[in-house]
This record gives sequence, structure tokens and C-alpha cells, in this order.
Amino acid sequence: MTIPFEVKVGAENSEEQTKVFEIVNSTFDEVDIIYNNWNPKSEISFLNQLPAHKKHKLSKDLEMFLKECEAYVRLTDGKFDPTIGPFHKLWTSRLENGGIPSKEEITRVFQKVGWQHIHIEDGYFYKDEEGVSIDLGGVAKGYAVDIIVDRLNKAGFDNIYVSWGGEIKTKGRHPSDREWTVLVRFWEPPEEAKVPMNNGALATSGDYLQFWKILEKGKEKRFSHIIDISKQSPIRITKDSISSVSILSDSCLKSDILATCGMLFSDPEEAQLWYESKKKSFLSFDFWIFSHNKGIKRKGSI
Repeated sequence: MTIPFEVKVGAENSEEQTKVFEIVNSTFDEVDIIYNNWNPKSEISFLNQLPAHKKHKLSKDLEMFLKECEAYVRLTDGKFDPTIGPFHKLWTSRLENGGIPSKEEITRVFQKVGWQHIHIEDGYFYKDEEGVSIDLGGVAKGYAVDIIVDRLNKAGFDNIYVSWGGEIKTKGRHPSDREWTVLVRFWEPPEEAKVPMNNGALATSGDYLQFWKILEKGKEKRFSHIIDISKQSPIRITKDSISSVSILSDSCLKSDILATCGMLFSDPEEAQLWYESKKKSFLSFDFWIFSHNKGIKRKGSI
């Protein structure tokens, strides 16, 4: 829980400021004790340590969140899947040492991947395969931002900006009585887009901060940290591939998931077609798709 965060609220006195601090700190404590994989004492870590077929009663908060994750797994055709942790760990360990996993390693670990192994029934959790685990690291930040904004709003604050690890959500207006405006930056080549946010949630997924380079038969290959479960490997970074995707919707959780899913396509045109096919499932959202060699190739609203 060391990623910097920023909260801007129109608090007019010390009492209101104290209320803001209490809401933000209590939410971070809640996220840490329930959803944080890096906390060995968190509820999600406890579930990951359970043996196969061992049932455990879920807290109401985690039950609700896992059911929401389950819905997104279905709505994204499995492109979003929080069980890819073991697969990500395998690939990371090999890429960090300049290699890739063997076919045998991939087959063995892939047996422990897939939401079909997760079961939530009548408030109880169990998994049907030994070694299956849930990694919420990719979505817990966005979910936390959603919760903080909602709780601040219910506490009487109308003008809110919350940012954590690149996930941004706003309510109301900027203190200078204008729309909240966020600068989305694309890195290769450098380019920027100003995004007005009227009660919106913005998330960006990209390959420019976390990637590995390896040599294979004398040729350099670059791999992103994002796993494509359909190909059983991380995304290959090429001169034609998507560099980043930004999504503006009504929740950081939705924006985060849709942005990462957009990165899985071979080019911006494919990503846009998939987004358009999902407009009934996800209602409205805006997107910016950036490729390595063409700049902002696709942007639009669904």
C-alpha cells in the first residue's frame, strides 16, 4: 500500500478536513485487510491459501466484490480474469532471467488458471483446483477510488477528486468552479489529450512502464507485464502493437478492466470493434487507443 494517492475536496474547516482524513484512512485500512494480496493476513490471502474444495464463509464486502469480478469475467469473454496470478508469476520469473517458460511449465501452471475454478455459493467460497489463487492487484486500486468518492459524497462533499496509482474519479466541479480536467499522456511519441471529467472515472493501461527485453536467436523481443490468457503468454510489444488505452466511464473498476482488455488486441482497429460489440453490456464509455507507430489511432464514445 505504498503507491501515492491524491485527494482534493472542498473542505471548508478543520472539522471537515478531519472527516475527509477519517474516510480516506478507514477505506485504505479496509482495502488492506480485505483485498490486498501483499498482506498475508488479508481475507483474499486467506482464501488463496485454502486447499481445494475447502469452503469458507466470505465477508459481505468481499462476497459482493467477487461477484462483481465474476460478472466482468463473463462480460469481457474471459479477457479479464483475476486468477492469472500463478501464470504471471511464472512468466515474470523467467523473463527477469532473460528467458521464457518451457511448454511443460506453461501447461502445468495453466491448469491453475481460470475463473471456472472459483465457486461462490450462498455466501461461501471454495475452489475446485489446488493452487488456484485470486489476484486483485489490478483492480483493487480502482475499486478503492470508487469507494472513497462514494463515501465522501455521502458525507456531504459535492466537489471531489481522487487519484490513486493512475486511477482517477471526480464528482462535482474544481474549486475554481470549472470542470475537472485530466491530462492523459501518451509516451511513444509524446502526446497529450485533455480530458474533461464530469462525474467520471478514468483509467489507463499501457506497456511503457513495465516490460522485459530478451534475446531469442539473436533477435530482441519485448514482452509487456499484461497477460493474454487466450495466448498463455504476456503481450508481445511490436512497432504495430497498442501502447496504451484510456477509458472514461462511470466507475474506476469498469474503466480499469476495459482499458486492460483493450491492450490484448493486436491493433487499435480490433480493440475498437470489440468495444463497439460491448456497448450493450457496459453502457456508455469513452476510449483513447494509442499505438506505438501511429499515435492516437482510435478515439470515440460508446
